[in-house]
Amino acid sequence: MPACLRPPEQTPATAPIPAAPIASAQAPVLSPFRIFGATQAAEQPSTLTVTVDAGKTLRTVNKRNFLGTNIAIWNAAATYLDTEVRQQFSDAGIGLIRLPGGSASDQYFWNGHGVRKGNVVDRGKYKDGQWTIDYSQWEPGFMGFFGFPKDAMKGELNSWQGNSNVKEQLDFVKALGADTLVTVNAGTGTPKDAAQWVKWANQTMKYGVKYWEVGNELGGGWEAGTLRADGKTMDGPMYGDIYRSFAKAIKAADPKVLVGSQGGIDFIKGALGHPDAPIDFVTYHDYFSSEASSPEAMFKTLDKIKPAIQEVKDVVRKLRPQKDVLVGMTEFNSQLFESAQTSDLNSGLWLAAALVEMMAGGLDFATQWDSFTQKKDKGGGHGFMIESGAVPKAEYWTYVILNRYFGDRLLEVDGKNPLVRSYASKDASGNLYVLAVNISQSAGFAVDIQVKGAAVAPVAECARFSEREYAWDPVAFATPWNSGPRFLMARVNGGKLELPRASLLACRLALASRVARIDVLGQSSLTFAPGSRTQVEVLASDVEGRARPQVAVTAQIPKGYAVEPAQVKTAQDGLARFTVTAPASIGEGRLRFIADGSPAVELKLSTVDAELVLSGPSKMELGGTASMIGAARYRIGSHYALVDTFNAPATVEAPGIGPLEIAFQGGLAFFSMASTKAISGHPVQIRAANLSSKTDITFFEQMTKEKISFRFDDDQSLKHVAGKLPFHINPNVRPNEGVLEIQLKGAEGWTQDVVDLEKLNELPDLDRANITAISFDLGVDEAFDAGGKYADIVVVLQSEANYWMPLDKFDLRSLPKGQFKRVTLPIKPEFQKAMKAFFKIVTVVNSGAKLNGAVYIDNLGFVVKSEK
Repeated sequence: MPACLRPPEQTPATAPIPAAPIASAQAPVLSPFRIFGATQAAEQPSTLTVTVDAGKTLRTVNKRNFLGTNIAIWNAAATYLDTEVRQQFSDAGIGLIRLPGGSASDQYFWNGHGVRKGNVVDRGKYKDGQWTIDYSQWEPGFMGFFGFPKDAMKGELNSWQGNSNVKEQLDFVKALGADTLVTVNAGTGTPKDAAQWVKWANQTMKYGVKYWEVGNELGGGWEAGTLRADGKTMDGPMYGDIYRSFAKAIKAADPKVLVGSQGGIDFIKGALGHPDAPIDFVTYHDYFSSEASSPEAMFKTLDKIKPAIQEVKDVVRKLRPQKDVLVGMTEFNSQLFESAQTSDLNSGLWLAAALVEMMAGGLDFATQWDSFTQKKDKGGGHGFMIESGAVPKAEYWTYVILNRYFGDRLLEVDGKNPLVRSYASKDASGNLYVLAVNISQSAGFAVDIQVKGAAVAPVAECARFSEREYAWDPVAFATPWNSGPRFLMARVNGGKLELPRASLLACRLALASRVARIDVLGQSSLTFAPGSRTQVEVLASDVEGRARPQVAVTAQIPKGYAVEPAQVKTAQDGLARFTVTAPASIGEGRLRFIADGSPAVELKLSTVDAELVLSGPSKMELGGTASMIGAARYRIGSHYALVDTFNAPATVEAPGIGPLEIAFQGGLAFFSMASTKAISGHPVQIRAANLSSKTDITFFEQMTKEKISFRFDDDQSLKHVAGKLPFHINPNVRPNEGVLEIQLKGAEGWTQDVVDLEKLNELPDLDRANITAISFDLGVDEAFDAGGKYADIVVVLQSEANYWMPLDKFDLRSLPKGQFKRVTLPIKPEFQKAMKAFFKIVTVVNSGAKLNGAVYIDNLGFVVKSEK
């Protein structure tokens, strides 16, 4: 089973028709292959009471300012021009978009007129550290800087000038009706260039760009412009000077816009340190963790949000006490490094809680990083959509839910459970909203929403988002099912709302209407597999919202469907229960319920062409257990959704083993497999109703082998090598072969990038995902001297999923001079999942005194695990 899919909880989406009991199969004694079913009944969920005080407003915010995101010039223009994508953004309530694209902002020049022809940049237009751009009209911009040299013209210029341009971006935002935040190029651009952009955008093109942010993450070693032309490195005071010049130029171009700084506390202080520098807002970025080791670790980062905001606000108040300076977060995500965890269900749950924490903590606006994910080799990505096909991911659905089911006035709420983050709000019309995020990966809850200070209708409209609505497969880089939130009606003030493990529930509570009514509880529409059935509950309530017993409720049955009974009186709790059975054919209908003295209600029914899918690992190492999941799903457009009324007995079959009886609950069923012997392509099949699905699994014995990739015998082997210290191939150290010699030349302290091996993703036949260790021969020459202090070599790996993965260090003083030692540095377990996107080895020398002599590296290779 893909890593981010989990065995389902055993609480169905709607009250089920009892299925066959789950049993465990006994494997034949002679077979090494075993299948295990669930053997324990699910625990009853504990009740969680969430009390909302409608009379205590804590803070009022502009919610649209928090439903923000980033778009970038590397996203395809066709993405923005697609009307369906624009509708998706509209459904998500996206109210603020930042552009032109993170770190690209400090390399990108918004106007290429007079400089760029086609995709070729005229180098002759670069003089005295500036590009000569003709601002009399606009042409698509260009990348004026690559790499981080002192002189931009020593950087690499190539034919890639972006997959889109700022006009296409701004056209998209304008058509959407959102506000825009532009990050001007303060890394390699000029105040004049920024001012001209403001004039063009707001005066010539009438885009009405509201926010103008000066630079992006300047001070970071990855950012163009951090290393200045004079050789100095950007710091807070230096940024303050740059900010002042840019801010004055921007305000001179358009006094009505808001201009602000970007960076950490030192940069905020630098910008605020000039009393004459106009400043309307400050922004910072926070990815909260490098790579959370587990969902639990990821959710703990939520507690960092409010203290970080308060730290920024304290600095602002101290340095600008007389001015109302806004505070924004223009890039954030649960973790810095992209992985399966930034695309799975928990990433969406984290975002829901994080956005409300930001609202409550005093932030004024936020733009999540980012809209679109492109690369598959990370197993996930920060984007809330897959760009190809604009496939929604978990974070996208969070925006949809908050747009529809959260207000702009935060209320006091009491949830009293560390596993559930509870929030409440209301809107200008008086509707109340409750958001409950269950961060537990194992425990579900029955939520009882209680309201103080307002009379609300007995039934609320809710959205549920759980593993039944969304699953992420990092191997296929796809969503096996992805219906988006399920909409349902739920009883409040005494009702029990299902909050499954790792899920969220968002509800809108309308003010009481003072009329007798009947309501269908559960989902607002039901989807069936042919011939399947489920139970439906109807609640009758009086003008005070109390349960009405002994009310006759009649079901008007659509053609093809069966409902039992056709009429029933409500019980003491006000509930009437009906069993609905779908026809054998595909089709739709509306089930209507009527009762004297109450408006009728309808429930949409549909019978779909369902299919079973069986997911799990295609290969498993001996000694491991393969977790398998069966799903009953149907297609909706380009996606799939679970048939979560599918509650049916099922069997799992494999050659040589008697069938295992399991059960589908809420459209999901699970079991596990293991083997004591290597088995290749063993077929496994699951059957339920008249549906079936089949897959093959291989159990293998693991072995490791070493692959030498760099022998350093001649200069040809240096094509992947770069470094700060002098290096060359020395053919005279070892007989009949060369070695990589690095002259230390007085290196002292932490010397990074001594030599780096780059673009390792281009090495042929290197199974990067299964690398378990780095190995090489290491030596020092006769002249090596550590000055009597420590002298370590540190090896750091870089991956697109994790840019800093230090391995164990090695003491250079332990090496016999003139001899070589084979060194093997294992990949630490916490870094293993990032190795799939591994691309670089960084070497660091860390010493307590000046070093002399040379270090030799030879026969560098990788230990790779594979099947035996």
